[in-house]
Amino acid sequence: MTFVIERAGELAMALRMEGMRVPLSVNLFGPEMLNEEFVDFVYGLMVSTKSGAW
Repeated sequence: MTFVIERAGELAMALRMEGMRVPLSVNLFGPEMLNEEFVDFVYGLMVSTKSGAW
């Protein structure tokens, strides 16, 4: 699951660098969502890629 989220962040950042503002979403479901480390991972990725809300 982390690979998909990382790739989405990379795509969001690449599109933004090209001046395109394209809505991007990733559907998440599973016990990982309740794990504090997973939440921190997703938040950190959004901050590092300057993706904002997907």
